Amino acid sequence: MLKICSLAALALLGGATLVAAQGPEHGKQGGGRSGPAAGPRPAPQRASPPPARAAPPPQRPAARAPQPPPAAAARANEAQARRAVEQQRAAQQQRRAQEQAARAAQQRQAQDRAAQQRRQAQEQAARTAQQRQAQEQARAAQERARTQQRAQERARAEQQRRAAEQERTRAAEQQRANEHRQAAERQRAAEREAAERGRVDEQRAVERRRAAERANPALRSGANQPIMARHEQLRQERARLSRDQHVRLRQAFPASRERVTRVQFTKRIGTRIPRSVRLFAVPAAVLAIFPYYRDYRYVVEEDAICIVDPETFEIVDVLDEGTYAPGPGPQVAELILTDRERTLVLDSIPPDVPQVRLRIRLALGAEIPLSVELYEFAPLLLDQVPKLRGFRFVVSQEQLVIVEPQDRSIALVLDR
Repeated sequence: MLKICSLAALALLGGATLVAAQGPEHGKQGGGRSGPAAGPRPAPQRASPPPARAAPPPQRPAARAPQPPPAAAARANEAQARRAVEQQRAAQQQRRAQEQAARAAQQRQAQDRAAQQRRQAQEQAARTAQQRQAQEQARAAQERARTQQRAQERARAEQQRRAAEQERTRAAEQQRANEHRQAAERQRAAEREAAERGRVDEQRAVERRRAAERANPALRSGANQPIMARHEQLRQERARLSRDQHVRLRQAFPASRERVTRVQFTKRIGTRIPRSVRLFAVPAAVLAIFPYYRDYRYVVEEDAICIVDPETFEIVDVLDEGTYAPGPGPQVAELILTDRERTLVLDSIPPDVPQVRLRIRLALGAEIPLSVELYEFAPLLLDQVPKLRGFRFVVSQEQLVIVEPQDRSIALVLDR
């Protein structure tokens, strides 16, 4: 559109110039009348806006040259218009080239700035990643250091706990050893004292018997003295024994005594037992304390020791005061508990512990059968009562039996 407008403007300019050059001559030829020039009149052109940049008007020559004919002038104007259009097109192309070059330069600058920003962003990201990695490595190193420190603290605590446990174990073992030693010393002292008392009692009994025999010759051993007199003398002599002598007399009977389980009879002085019952000789330890049992035999019925005349099978004496206590047996560790410790022991036994029925007398030194399962005490109770370490227990007939597991002997019996 711009091109067409430029061509139209150049054509109008050329036509005006040609009319101005031929005006006088045409007036002369036409008799002084002014009118349009002879020849074809150019077609009217549509008015169009002036070009953005008009070409400078041609300079008028100093001297008027002879005018060319109209056809040649038109061709010259057309050529001049084409040159102007071409110049304008070249100028426009040059401007467009300059604008494209400017845009390309701007694009290159923008690309360079974008590339520089990307490089800066990458460098910043790399620095950030390095800083993050360094921070993570530092945190990991701190965590490893804390973990190692905690592990060392746990190891020290465990070592201290083990050392304390070993120290408690050694102390408990030392205490048990001391208790065993003290118990053994007390046992030996008691045995020596019992032996000494036995010798003294035997000597006194012999002296009393000799005095009685001297006073009454019918009481001599082997003499035909009346049976009732001998029985009465036995009861009188036993009545003179002290309570301690009574206890030692019952304990002098062996622990492995025989019991009557099939034959039942009344345990009373004067009762005649069946002759099918087996009688046993009175031990020498019993005779050392009370020699008046020399001519008799004995049998055990439940908890009572019955002294029997072997000739008549008549019971002449019954030792049934309290629970039957066994005589000297294998030495066992003495276990002594205070009232508070007994309460702690009984409270620590769960109510659902299985009970067993033992067919033995629950007394110190008795042996628990191998078929009976023994149970361990709770660790909390062992911490409160350390002297029970190494012992086991079993529940029988509402009684708590504390057992030495090595020889399975009874160390203590507690009523629940």
